[in-house]
Amino acid sequence: MDGGISKQKQERIEEKIVQMRAGQEYEAVREIIEFDKTPADLKAEMDRFVIGQEQGKKIMCTAISFHYRRLGQALKKGMVKSHGDIDIALRNTRTPKANIMIIGPTGCGKTYTSETSSTLVGVSFVHEDMTKFSEVGYVGQNASDILVDLLLAAGGNPTVAQMGIVYFDEVDKIATETVAYKDVSGRGVQKGLLHMVDGSDNTVHIGK
Repeated sequence: MDGGISKQKQERIEEKIVQMRAGQEYEAVREIIEFDKTPADLKAEMDRFVIGQEQGKKIMCTAISFHYRRLGQALKKGMVKSHGDIDIALRNTRTPKANIMIIGPTGCGKTYTSETSSTLVGVSFVHEDMTKFSEVGYVGQNASDILVDLLLAAGGNPTVAQMGIVYFDEVDKIATETVAYKDVSGRGVQKGLLHMVDGSDNTVHIGK
């Protein structure tokens, strides 16, 4: 008795995976295109989950609302030009980078507020502790692993991942120091992160 999967069954599984990913892409793009919450709308929803931090919530909700509404408008135009082809629309859609710096003491709700924002918008979210990163080739994670984590959070779908939110925690811990030895967790990591925060194209390397 052959315990393996028949070729026909394997093809059906692969077809189901393709259909599932296509459905994820359509749903993710649809949510962004239909996103029309104003900063006030978004803050009103966030108030249900986050108590206090009024000024911080107003700033975050304004930045997130404007970013995803711009992205939604750009995707809508891209879908029209590409006659409904999601992949082409996403490749041709360019929106301004959107980075938010959150400063505050431990326990004030920085991470939770960011994660709640991603839930309210309907996009993937990853929390990255920057103290575990080092330059490529040394012990520890390198900056490109952040994109792998985002891809995993999006169910392996790059279309869904590229619309997500990445939260860099403890970013002050990778400040460059003047030392006699090679600083593998400072300048090298900073260069990798700059490629992400400045809006450059990034490549994800996944082993076989």
